[in-house]
Amino acid sequence: MTRSNFALPLGRGGSLWSLGTLFCLMACGAAPAAAQEGLPTLEELELPTAAELLARRPTDWIVLKTGGVVEAGAVQPRPDTLAQLQRRQDFVERMASRDAEGRKAELARYVRGDDPAPPAPLRPQAVARFAEEFDALSDDEIRRAVEEIGGRQAAEKLKGRTGARLRSEAVVGSRESYIGLVAQLDRLDLVLLDEELEDPEFSVAVFKVDQIIHHEDLMLRRADELLESGDMRSAYELLFALARMNSSEILPEGWPGLQERLDRAAFIDAGELLDLGLLENAMGRMEVLLDRSPDFPGGLDRLAEAADGLIGAAEQADDMREARFFLARLRNRGPQHPITLKWDGQFSSRAIALLEDAEAVAADDPSLAAERIREAARIDPTAEGVARAFTRYTRRYQVLTAGVLDLPPAEVSEDRPPPFPPTDAADRGSFLMSSRLFEIDRVDEAPHYRSNLLEGWEPTDLGRRASFRLRPRFPDWLPQPPLDAADVLAGLQDRLDPASPMFEERLAEEISGVRQLSPREFEVIFARVPLRTEGILAEPVKVLPRQVTKRDSAEGDAEAGDAAPPPGATLKTPFFPRVPDSADQPGVAVYRRAVPEPADSPQFHVAEVREKAYSDGPALMQAFRRGEFDLLVHPRPWDVPTLLKDESVLSFKSSVPAAHVLQINPRSAVMKNAELRKALLLAPDRKSIMNDAVFRTAEAQSAGLGRVISAPFPSASEATNPLLRPRSQNLTLAFALSLAAARSLGEEGAPGVPELTILAADDTVVAGVLDELAATWQRIGLKVRVVSGGDAAKLAAESPEDWDLAYRTLRMREPAREIAPLLTNSDDVTLDSLLMLSDWLRRDLIALERVGNRNDAVELLHDLHRHMRSEVRVIPLFEIDEYVFARTTVRNVEGPLVHPYQGVERWQVDAELPTDDFELPEVGR
Repeated sequence: MTRSNFALPLGRGGSLWSLGTLFCLMACGAAPAAAQEGLPTLEELELPTAAELLARRPTDWIVLKTGGVVEAGAVQPRPDTLAQLQRRQDFVERMASRDAEGRKAELARYVRGDDPAPPAPLRPQAVARFAEEFDALSDDEIRRAVEEIGGRQAAEKLKGRTGARLRSEAVVGSRESYIGLVAQLDRLDLVLLDEELEDPEFSVAVFKVDQIIHHEDLMLRRADELLESGDMRSAYELLFALARMNSSEILPEGWPGLQERLDRAAFIDAGELLDLGLLENAMGRMEVLLDRSPDFPGGLDRLAEAADGLIGAAEQADDMREARFFLARLRNRGPQHPITLKWDGQFSSRAIALLEDAEAVAADDPSLAAERIREAARIDPTAEGVARAFTRYTRRYQVLTAGVLDLPPAEVSEDRPPPFPPTDAADRGSFLMSSRLFEIDRVDEAPHYRSNLLEGWEPTDLGRRASFRLRPRFPDWLPQPPLDAADVLAGLQDRLDPASPMFEERLAEEISGVRQLSPREFEVIFARVPLRTEGILAEPVKVLPRQVTKRDSAEGDAEAGDAAPPPGATLKTPFFPRVPDSADQPGVAVYRRAVPEPADSPQFHVAEVREKAYSDGPALMQAFRRGEFDLLVHPRPWDVPTLLKDESVLSFKSSVPAAHVLQINPRSAVMKNAELRKALLLAPDRKSIMNDAVFRTAEAQSAGLGRVISAPFPSASEATNPLLRPRSQNLTLAFALSLAAARSLGEEGAPGVPELTILAADDTVVAGVLDELAATWQRIGLKVRVVSGGDAAKLAAESPEDWDLAYRTLRMREPAREIAPLLTNSDDVTLDSLLMLSDWLRRDLIALERVGNRNDAVELLHDLHRHMRSEVRVIPLFEIDEYVFARTTVRNVEGPLVHPYQGVERWQVDAELPTDDFELPEVGR
């Protein structure tokens, strides 16, 4: 290395050193006065700003024993340069007098990080062991050690050497050469900062250097001042830059002092976040800090302060799971901290008090006992005695909780008409509240029926009559109030009596009379041989409130209090209409058994069904994963593939897919135009709309969960004509038909097709599909407006002619009976409602009502399919396979399911005790 004797510009002020000053520096000593004249002192230098430290090349301050300071480029080795040089010098001195094996031993000790002077002289056995350890080092480790001790020239000599030759030549050299290395290590090489110097390299004797303040140390000093002043942004910027400057291999723990500053910054930052009310952010900061430095002064107290606020807020919001989560995070780091003990004590006391309440009422009110113990477990499942009581009381009174996006309507009135288009929620509520003589057990090509109420039934008089026998005693699992033949006949007679508000003209055309044969037997006389006896009597058993007897009232009061059933409601029901909404449980609908199971039953079943509504799909999915409910009913289609892969949940496919169709209002004057109906069908690309609006994700689109359809029937149903394929998109033809419709419907002064009104349910999927349809129809000149939710129901009830289309989601289980109500938009198919249809459709529907042979019925349904397709009396879009998912705690569910609650009276639920085995955040470096 060349030694420069030129004048050197050192110091932040840019002043030049004189040549005499440089000679003073090179001499064995320099007078303090001379040093002060030529070099700045440490007190005179200003600490660089953060911007300067980040922008300029790394610069070290070399503080001489004379008091002067030399600013130079980054010196090596670092950090703690003087100590590292001394250590290397000591090892070289020891190697000078050793043989090859001894030198290997010393190099091995150097690489290990041992002190140069061992506590005792090395014995031959130790030397041999260390020499073997040296031979086991990698080639790179040996080259690096030689370069650190002998310099670059020594390392260059080993270039290209490997294996045994490398290990042999690494320790070659005379005693004098090693003594020369000692002298070389006694000088510190510097690179001065003056760009005008031809040779800025310089060296100074190590013994003349008092200390070296590295560039990194200057950054730490500036960071200290920034932290003290509260400039967290600049401090973090400086500290993170310093962290990036150092190799993790050379300094795995970072620059000395860096971690302490980062910890201090995190502590200060957490305090500021606490002041701003960002408690969870503050808690996260402190968890990271305590993972690195568990004993950081005040760290646990600050963490507890944040946790205390979070736990209190969660308790105030009655989110006890979240409260226990934050308490678990605090307990994980400070189990004996006063804040931990405070909340543990509060939660435990509340849980034990509820446990005592449950034990006091268990014998008289199992439902209240189960409610109390559930609440106790929700607050603190670890409280003494709660786990044992939880299993006992929840097994006696089992509650099935279903997660949904909307609840069944609480009541129907003039101000709140029944939902239209009908919703899944209304269908679920109706199913739970209704008692049926027959219900569909499964569906393949045709429906198959069963009955829980009847012991048997048989046709007589060649099928024109049928006798029915009710069970003498209902099984304990059936939540059915006492029901006799008089109850059933009273409901049927109300539906057959033209003077009754429950009169059904369609049923009156099918049944000519009923009579009671005994308290448990009755006979139905049909006007003609029915296609399926079960299908005619599958509607809920209904009795008007005026016919409630004293016996029935007493039984009802025992379960439902003084509340009378609303007009037209089902009286004999497996589950009472939902319990009046409680302000304590908003967004929850509750259905309870009309007849509780006896206390001595060998086993118990679902006693209560709760539907809990969530704000949106993501919240619903998150709650299901967290175990907040047992049954997930018809989740969003794009979530289904992920759930099907989840082995921790049970999946049950619905036996009937959901058909998405546009129902045409037969009373709409505009929709009587055939060209308009066909234009609406031909314009959209239904498959693309299904993929984009219904499935949305590539995984769901490729899962085969949906298909375009040509009729509202299930594609696998025997009612679907296999020769008819869905129509393809044809925008050109649709546009031409739209123009034809505009000429036909246009009026003087207002040409064109008027804006169409579509009724729809409040549903994310439906809204997405309608947006796509509206955009497509707009391309052919058709405009639509969507009326949804309660407004749609009100418009349909008050102005049945003022809407044109309704978006329906159908699950046709019995097409022969369900197609006529769809086409006529009437629950009770009457002659007047049929007159609104074309001659072909009217003839087909009348023939279908009168058919008594399955083969003839299938043929008629195929003809009806062809005529509906030709006239476009309904616009089929696509059908989607639906699923119900349950936690493994739900038992006795038999799929595929015709209805989400099919057989719920026989289901069992093993309630899960809430646990505190939270997946705590993975924090730390």
